[in-house]
Amino acid sequence: MKSSEMIFDFLETLFLIFLISFVVFYFIAGDRLELAGHILKIIFPFAVFGIVFLSKIKFNQRELRRLNREGAAGKAVIYPTKVLIKWDLRVIIIISFIILLIPFVNKTFSIIDALQAFVFGGVMYAWHQHLFFTKDSPNPDKAITRAQVNKDEIFIFLLPIIVLIPSLLARRVNELDIIQAIAALALMFAWRKYFYYKLS
Repeated sequence: MKSSEMIFDFLETLFLIFLISFVVFYFIAGDRLELAGHILKIIFPFAVFGIVFLSKIKFNQRELRRLNREGAAGKAVIYPTKVLIKWDLRVIIIISFIILLIPFVNKTFSIIDALQAFVFGGVMYAWHQHLFFTKDSPNPDKAITRAQVNKDEIFIFLLPIIVLIPSLLARRVNELDIIQAIAALALMFAWRKYFYYKLS
C-alpha cells in the first residue's frame, strides 16, 4: 500500500472516530435524540452515497495505476462522432426531465425538484463540454482515452450527491429525493456504458 493510500485511510478512520464521538457526546449524552434523528435523516443519504463514491475512487485509482504500469492509460478507446455527441446531450436533457417527472407522478412537485433537475442538467452539460468539445468548436475526432473513461465513471458516481444538494440546503431530504438521485446515477451510468461500448 502506498503512503498516500495509508494517509487517506488514516484520515477516513480519524473522521469516523470523530463523528461517532460527536454523536455520542452531543446528542446522546446531551439528551438531544429528537434533533439527532432529524439530522441523521437528512445526512444519511449523503453518507451512503459518499461511501459509494469513495469506494469507486479507490477502485478506479487501482485500475488507473494498472493501466499506467501497462502504458495503456493514454490509449484511445473511442473516437466520438457528432451524432453520438448530440445524443449524449439529449440523454442528459431526458434524464433531467425524468428527475422532474418523479415528483410530478407522486403529486409532490416543488421548486426544490426543479432545482435538482437544473443542477443535474447544468453540471452534466459542463462535463459533456469537457469531454467532447474543444474551446471553440465540436471536436468529433478527439480521442477518449482509458484514463478519461476512468475519470468519467468517478464523476458519474458523484451525481447522487450533486442532485441532493438543493434538498440539503432546504433541509428536506425524503424518499423521492433519494429516488431522483439513484435515477440520475443509474441512467447516466447505463448510458455512458452503452456509449463507450457502441464506439469501442
